Amino acid sequence: MAGDINSPNCISSRCRALFKAGLNDHEFKITNIKPDGACVMLEQNLLENVQKACEAKMENPDVILNMKDPSVWTLNEKSRNIAWVTWGKQGKVSEELANKCNHMQKIVVTSEEDMRALDISGVNTEVVIIDEPIDTTIFGKINGTIDIANVTVEENGLPITKQKKSVLLQGKFSDERSITECLEVLCSKYKEEDFTVVLRVYKNTMGMQDDLEIASIVNQVRQRTKSNGGPKVSIMTKLLADEELCMLYNSVDIVINTSRLSSLEQITLQPLLSNCNVITFKDSQSLRYEKQLNYYQTTQVPVYDGVQCNDLWLKSPNQRSLKSCIDKALDSNGSIGCSDLIEKNHDPSLILADILC
Repeated sequence: MAGDINSPNCISSRCRALFKAGLNDHEFKITNIKPDGACVMLEQNLLENVQKACEAKMENPDVILNMKDPSVWTLNEKSRNIAWVTWGKQGKVSEELANKCNHMQKIVVTSEEDMRALDISGVNTEVVIIDEPIDTTIFGKINGTIDIANVTVEENGLPITKQKKSVLLQGKFSDERSITECLEVLCSKYKEEDFTVVLRVYKNTMGMQDDLEIASIVNQVRQRTKSNGGPKVSIMTKLLADEELCMLYNSVDIVINTSRLSSLEQITLQPLLSNCNVITFKDSQSLRYEKQLNYYQTTQVPVYDGVQCNDLWLKSPNQRSLKSCIDKALDSNGSIGCSDLIEKNHDPSLILADILC
């Protein structure tokens, strides 16, 4: 298994869920693991299993499952090579990636959009659509809350004291266009007393350099939208293990998925289990949760480029639908009733069996 076992991204949660689900039935070797501070949150017995799996020797494994970036895919001629690709909504994939996919025996994707992107790019390897694995022993099960951006809960006005609602905006730094668009709506259409915004944006890791770049985006948006009285924005740069991430979801009311690549990523499904109101866009995979999700449109619009201009594009279909979703979520009691459906559709043990079959 090539992938992070516990870092602040979707790959780690996926890898960890499959690893835990298959420990009793399979022997694992984990490669390309990222050693970071978040690993300390692993359960002790699982941490020991991870360490053993990292140290294990396997010359000819039966299966190699690649979940990291294609640049570090592992290929063994004597093994069955499988890769998990998240692409989607970008048209054809690059020729380099298509060639790498054609050296695999199976490609796993999570949506019809991903499958079509590979198909039109000339990938002739078997491609299968499989749901994201969710570790439901963590999400929706761990109680307690977490301090936001290293600031006390009371100071931020978040639950425990329930002084005001809170909105978590999260995604990868590569989603800068969507992040900017969401911030523009939050900062220009709402007041400080309405809610607090928590901005969790990351590259491969989160650190001070990320913090400075994200702070620059926030300052530009504030200047652009003249949001002197807008909500406070807390930038979260702390590495989060799954247990901490669960407590974060327990601390907020609304979660906005900024990614245009997949509407049902881990960062969409995990907060649903914590009864958050989740806002994302609609695609073929999200229809089964139509009653639990709030959808915004995803047509492309201009973003702030440093040049002063009028505010007409703040009325775009994207931003109108996003504001409508936020207003609806503010008046909602959460995503009650979808936990059983998520556990059924995203059972890691069943998904692992589907991958290996």
